[in-house]
Amino acid sequence: MRKVATKEVGKARPGRTALERLSFGVATVLVLAQWGCGSGAGSVVAPGSAETAPSPLTPDAVSVAGTWRGGGDSLHMSWRLTQEGESVAGSSQVSGGSGWSAQEGHVAGKVSGSSFSFNDTHPSGSPTTASCPAEFEGTLELFETTQVVPPQPPYPGYPPKTVTKTLMSGFVEGSACGTPFKGMITLFRD
Repeated sequence: MRKVATKEVGKARPGRTALERLSFGVATVLVLAQWGCGSGAGSVVAPGSAETAPSPLTPDAVSVAGTWRGGGDSLHMSWRLTQEGESVAGSSQVSGGSGWSAQEGHVAGKVSGSSFSFNDTHPSGSPTTASCPAEFEGTLELFETTQVVPPQPPYPGYPPKTVTKTLMSGFVEGSACGTPFKGMITLFRD
């Protein structure tokens, strides 16, 4: 397994405990290590490929527009986001480890520096359990990783390919069907 170094962007936020900051760092390293080993987000790492450590996105380059997929231990999300300036809006689908799922959700948020603060709401009746709302909120840090993949047979004479992935990861809390959720998620842009 490749060692992947990462760091949290920015200063510690008021209200975030040392355990939450540590959890963020550990979750980010684990997700990036999984992605780098070829088992995350459908990627394949070829033997001999090189990967750089994740780097925070610069404020001028931050865009969260697009489709994002991922989650954490018991929460999986799929977002389709649009962005105008620092304002973000979009649709959401979520599912939980206990078998529930919710469609027709709405994501609203704001990009500030390399952070995305959001609120993801699903009205009563949109989850698989009737009369059951779901809502999640959090702040995710945006990162970019680059991987150089050597040419694969039958193309040994071609130059290596550089693949760049954008991800966002952070602490999320909320509830679905009255069950609280609190944990780390990581989403990858398609």
